[in-house]
Order: sequence, then C-alpha cells, then structure tokens
Amino acid sequence: MGETRKSVRLKGVLAVEEPASASRKSMAKRQRSVAERAARGRRSKARKRRPGRPGSLISLDRLFPTKLQQSWEDEANGVQRENIESAREAYARRGLVLYLGAGVSCSVGLPTWVDLIQSLTITMMTEQVDSALAELRKLTPERIKLAKLQIQEEVLDGAGADKSVLILARSIKKHFGARLPFEVAQALYRPLFQSGDELWGILARGEAYHNLDTYQPIKKSELFRAIVQLARAQRDVRGVQAIVNLNYDDLIEEWMRHNGVRCDTLLSGRRATRDASLPCYHVHGVLPFGRTRELEIKDPDLARAGMGPTIGNFVFSEDEYHTEYSDPYRWSNMTMINQLGRYSGLFVGLSLQDPNLRRLIDVTHRQYPDITNYAILTRKEPRGGSARSRQSTLRDLFEKVETHSFDDIGVKVIWTDRYDEVPKRILEICDIDRQ
Repeated sequence: MGETRKSVRLKGVLAVEEPASASRKSMAKRQRSVAERAARGRRSKARKRRPGRPGSLISLDRLFPTKLQQSWEDEANGVQRENIESAREAYARRGLVLYLGAGVSCSVGLPTWVDLIQSLTITMMTEQVDSALAELRKLTPERIKLAKLQIQEEVLDGAGADKSVLILARSIKKHFGARLPFEVAQALYRPLFQSGDELWGILARGEAYHNLDTYQPIKKSELFRAIVQLARAQRDVRGVQAIVNLNYDDLIEEWMRHNGVRCDTLLSGRRATRDASLPCYHVHGVLPFGRTRELEIKDPDLARAGMGPTIGNFVFSEDEYHTEYSDPYRWSNMTMINQLGRYSGLFVGLSLQDPNLRRLIDVTHRQYPDITNYAILTRKEPRGGSARSRQSTLRDLFEKVETHSFDDIGVKVIWTDRYDEVPKRILEICDIDRQ
C-alpha cells in the first residue's frame, strides 16, 4: 500500500513538473517576442526621426524638395538648349566631324557586338561538333542534325555567356583564320540577306545592288535620313568635314551615295580622298557590303595556308585592339587625333564608355581646349516628368554628375529620353527644323 501511494505521489510530482517546464519555455518565448517587437519599434522610430539628428536616415524628399528638383530640371533644359545651339554654331561656322558607333548600325537591324559574337560562336561550335562527329562516324544524319540544333539552342540560351566577349573573339579569330572576314560579314549582314529582298542572290550573281532602298529598315530609317541631311553639302555652312565610322559595315556610306552625297570609304592612309568628296574613315576596318562575296575563300589550299583576300582587313580580337591602341603612330590613332584636333566632333550611336576612345578625346582636349565636342546620348530611363520619385531624383543627380564628367574631357552632352529622338536632335543641329 505504501509503495502504491509513493508511486502515486511520484506520478503526481511528475504531473506537476511537466506543465511547469513547458510554462517556463513558453514565457521565455514570449519574452523574446516582446524584445524583438521592441527592437523593431526602435528601428522604425529611428527611421522617422528628422534629418540632422544623430543616427537618423536622410529622406530624399526632405533633402531635395520639389522646388529644388524643378530648378535642376530647368537648369538641365537650359544647358540642353545651349549645347544644341553651340553644336549648330560649330556645324555652320567651324565644321563638324561625325563619329558613328554601333547604335547607328543596330538601328537598321544589324547585330550588336555581343549578338555578332554569339552568332559566330554558334558557327564555331557547330563546326567543332562536326569535326568530332566525323571522327566517331557512328551517328545517323538525323542524330547529327539534332546535335547541331542542340548546340545552337544551348548557346542562344546563354551557354558561354559568362565568358568574356574579348576572349571569345580571340577564339573565333583563331578558329576561322583566313575565313574570318567572310564569316563576320555573313553574320553582320544576315538581316539584309534574310529580308526577302534577294540581296544575297544579287551579290552572288555579281549584279549591282543599287536597290538597297528595297531593304525596308534602311528605307524607313529616320536616323539614316537625318545623317544624310547633316552630311549633305549646304550653302553658307561649313557642315560635316569628315565621318569617322567605328563600325565594320559601310551601309551609311552606301545610303549617302544612293541619295547623292559624294563620299569615299577609307580604311588606310594609302588612299586619297577625291576632290569635293566627303572622307569616311573606318578606323577599325570595313567589310564592304557590296563586296561580301569577294571575301569568300573558295580554294581550300589558300584557306589552310591562311591566305585570304586583302579587303576586310579589320580590328576584331583582343590582341588586335591592344596593338591598335598601343601604337600612337598607328593610322587609326593618327586619324582620330587629327580630326579631334581640327574640328568639333558629334558622337552618335556611341556610349563613350570605351576607355581607349575616352583617352583619345581627353588627350586632344588638353592640347586643343578651345575645340568642343558633342555627344547625343540616350537615358536608360526617361526623366520622371511630373511623376517625381526618389528614383527619378537620384537619376537626375547622377545625370548631373555624368554631364560634368563629360565636360571635363571637352564633351557637351545632348540628352534624349528615347533613341528614336536622336534624328530630331541631328536635324536641330543642322537647322533643318528652322527651314
């Protein structure tokens, strides 16, 4: 009987102790929860403190009130008008050199540099798969075709996207060798050949391609039309003295010739410009659209020997860019410095982020501080307008800083909200809007 009561008492003790232990754990949990809420409350109050107190966060709305933001916008608009007027004066009195970048070619459907490298990478990888499969000789034609398609899909889906574009370009150059100019030209002009206008067939038959305007993106391009207007000789103005084209294609020159502008495409100092003709310098080389077929090496012995056509000698890979910019007496560098030192420049289709280009601009600006250059740049996002926000305030602030940074190297920025506004700015510079 005693043992039974003891057992009951022990059970009773256990029955009491278990809830007590759970209660202590629950109380500790509640205390932690209260402490966390208190900490969140203190942080929330800190965020709401007025600017200027120690430990407070700055409110952009208080730091940059609407009146100050509006004054920034008014100042930016005033600087924009001054820069356009100044560029118009340089075009009329001193003369301009037009510097064209990838944005001009991309506007009519040609690939960007990254897209061009991707296309060439697909061709290179497909050929390497061809070589590997030829050694195996165990797959059916259907399986080989599927393997090639899978390579294309993988590259398009981003396989190799983490690789440096310059490193890929070096590998592409090594893979294609003497075939490189033709392969690049095919990838570059593919949008024209696939446009349904039978341009490739025309070139293959050796016929003249004077109907380039049948390619609708060029025919409808407001940017190409504005560049032609800018380059066209006009009475009582100095106008465009030269064009420096940093692209491989010569479509803009072909379009100017098609519209009656006399111009010469130059890729070395060995060829002189004809009288009364506008020089168009291709400082990184050119792959002439009308001579694309001539770039093809049909003799395999010549291809293996690395002997290709002389036209299309262009700067493509990392090592070639290093060679190009390391030699100050290189024709391309001398051409750029000569033009930057004689005339004001207008940069179109360029971001001006390339350090080599910025270096040339900066060096010549230090030597010729009286010469001002102009760049039409497009904002990544349009200005906020009436719908102001913290983000738009910061964008305006960064734009102000960026504009001053360009001022330091002698470049006045003419901003646009969208790239399709660039033609309008060009026409304002050549005063077409006032005629």
